[in-house]
Amino acid sequence: MKNMPENLLLANYIPSLMNRVVKDSTAAFRKLYFPNGPKTIDQDFLRYLTEDLFPILSRERGYDEKGVTNLVLYAGPRLPQEVFSSKHDVILKFEDDPSFFVDEKGLKPGVKTAPSRSRWYKAETVQDEEHPELKKTQITIHAQSQTAVLETLVHLSVVERVRDEVKKLIMQNRLTDQSMTFLWNILGLLIKDKSDRVPKTNVWAARKIEVAPLEKPINWEDLVSIGERSSKTALAFAEQAHSFLEENKNFPTMLLFSNDYSLPNILSHHLLNKKSGEISVREHIINRALLAWNNYKDEIKVIRGRKKNKIRVKTTLEALGESLSCLKMYKKESDVKEISPEFQFIIDNMIIFDLTRKDNGDFGDKVIDTFVRDFRDPRKMEDLGIETAVEKNKSPTADPLYYIDFSKTKDEVIDGLNPILKNAIRKLKEKRLAAFFLAYAPGDLTYSIIKEMTKKIRSITSIGEVGKVAQLVFGTDQREINEIGQLVLPKKTFSSTGPVKVEIYQNRVEDRHIHPFEKRRRVRKTTLMQVPTVILQDRFEMIDLVRKLFHENLSRQNITLNMEVESFKNARSLGLDIFEADYLSDHAIPSHLIKEFAGTGKEKLFQQITRSLDRKGRHGVHAATAAVILAFADSIKN
Repeated sequence: MKNMPENLLLANYIPSLMNRVVKDSTAAFRKLYFPNGPKTIDQDFLRYLTEDLFPILSRERGYDEKGVTNLVLYAGPRLPQEVFSSKHDVILKFEDDPSFFVDEKGLKPGVKTAPSRSRWYKAETVQDEEHPELKKTQITIHAQSQTAVLETLVHLSVVERVRDEVKKLIMQNRLTDQSMTFLWNILGLLIKDKSDRVPKTNVWAARKIEVAPLEKPINWEDLVSIGERSSKTALAFAEQAHSFLEENKNFPTMLLFSNDYSLPNILSHHLLNKKSGEISVREHIINRALLAWNNYKDEIKVIRGRKKNKIRVKTTLEALGESLSCLKMYKKESDVKEISPEFQFIIDNMIIFDLTRKDNGDFGDKVIDTFVRDFRDPRKMEDLGIETAVEKNKSPTADPLYYIDFSKTKDEVIDGLNPILKNAIRKLKEKRLAAFFLAYAPGDLTYSIIKEMTKKIRSITSIGEVGKVAQLVFGTDQREINEIGQLVLPKKTFSSTGPVKVEIYQNRVEDRHIHPFEKRRRVRKTTLMQVPTVILQDRFEMIDLVRKLFHENLSRQNITLNMEVESFKNARSLGLDIFEADYLSDHAIPSHLIKEFAGTGKEKLFQQITRSLDRKGRHGVHAATAAVILAFADSIKN
């Protein structure tokens, strides 16, 4: 950053970079919307969207493994894989009607999602309108909300900037063989379907992509205004949820935005209390994991002695043992002992998160394999009181909706809970309360869902939110607050658009609800700011952005970026109580590790990056979910 030309510094942008991204993305959206606009948004316009943003994000112009490749790894998985694998030029279209993709029977033929975005799309080969002898890959992507369109445009613009830079370097013969191989591995990483041939870098760089206009008007307002906007997606989702409740269900009082695993995970700790001989299943798993990790370290020492920088992918047990060792509580198997509920909560969630991954096979250990089968058994979900209200393959949002009736949570489940949660869950059971919980819904789709769900289901009086956020604490090394998952408690908010006005955030989650989880990571009270797309997570960008907005000592400020702030603030206008606890999401994997892993080929690169990213924040998401549940139970009158 020190070597960057002065005219590229964010501090000199008026308006701020964030307003610039909103403005240009919205302009692109309007070109898609208005019938008198151009027929398409071409590559030149896409590149323009990030003309000034790109050199800041990538640290310097041109190909840069430390910056540009990180961008591709961030934006790429959020786009349809055909953007990278297509043998033809690409034309991308938007469709706001979810019935184009799903109906009551499920997914329509050819519909799928991008690897890291729950958003339906369909890719098909079509003839070029002007040149029928040529073929194109047409990708129709679900425009769930206005944010979804703007986010896609920004991600596409980043990819097009990278593609343009790579193409120039190839033409100038400046892209080395090593860099070419590196990029090839990255492209392979972004292609989910292994049956597709991975394109050579020069072939990929030569492809063109254009964005077609919307075929019919969509009744959305400006991005910066919530108003009464909604979407067909949210309406269809609410109708499906209401249909589920018509079958004599206990009507829910809370709508919880989180994910599909944290709540079931924290309710399943009782499975680890079962006995395996003289010890618990928990102790057996810890012993095996630590032994596997210690053996791995010994093996790596031998490998490195023979061949420098040789990489072997960790097994699940080895990775779990590493995490346990990092807690500095267990050095070897014999260290297993009685520990505090706070640390037990962390450890149990680590075990469940790692061992019950869908891609895990058998572990060759009777106790562990039995535990995994018990966890995956549908009857376990019944014991927890959880049902699937909307199945993923029938969902307009491409994510399932879950329903929990606490009155049906079995006593043996509650008796086996972590002591932190036991009384809260028992109270919710006694009060016969129920709740919906669903996956994170980006941007303005959140408010649309809240509005439509509360219209259809009048019993909902509370909104819970466990948010993935990007945070900057001035004067602090970011690595110090992201070892396992920094918890943040929103206390103030302000919008990044329009006049800066800091408001007190009426959050029902209080210090005492989140305090039990502070022993590993100190909880920070934070000021939330809405952003149009989470691509603005870089530390330097955030420093310059906040410097523009705050005119006081930055050492006393911390700021959290979130895409849904306005949605939850405006939910108060509907008379709803807000329960929110956030966690700092994963940082991009360190660039030196990307470079190291890439030498092993795309499969190992994928495995290493996946493990490195998903291991950060796991404590945060489980603890934040628990804090919301504690606050929710506390709000219920005795």
